Amino acid sequence: MSKAYFVAGMRTPFGKAFKGAYKDLRPDDLIVELIHANRKRHPEIWKSAPDDFILGCAYPEGEQGYNVGRQVALGAGLDVPGMTVNRLCASSLDAVGIAAAKIRAGWASRMLVGGLESMSRVPRRGSNFSESEKVREVCPAAYINNGDTAEKVARQYPHC
Repeated sequence: MSKAYFVAGMRTPFGKAFKGAYKDLRPDDLIVELIHANRKRHPEIWKSAPDDFILGCAYPEGEQGYNVGRQVALGAGLDVPGMTVNRLCASSLDAVGIAAAKIRAGWASRMLVGGLESMSRVPRRGSNFSESEKVREVCPAAYINNGDTAEKVARQYPHC
């Protein structure tokens, strides 16, 4: 089984939602520019193209929608399928896990992974969020926010 390694990581700085430095930038355009910057900074690893691009995105809608992973791959000039993963706040973490699993299984040898989110341009819970009464009836905690989730985990695992 092959080993997977994370190399040449880059990211943009955080900005304040709705008033920060990135509020007027499309998130897909921003990550395309980040990929171009990575190519310039690490030309040695770009001698061979990645087999695929996996992008984590918590709210894949609006300009972050329509399989934004594929759109970013095309915008960056990559000849790869592109994939978007949604696991809310763990989207990019799962994207890394999927990429590593593909490498370990021998389905790929080089993967490009990223994460994208603009809370300025797509509001928390999305543009048209609606809770299901049936889901809430079965699981009242289905729609709790991350802050409340963190508090619950801290109480459940006080010594971790």
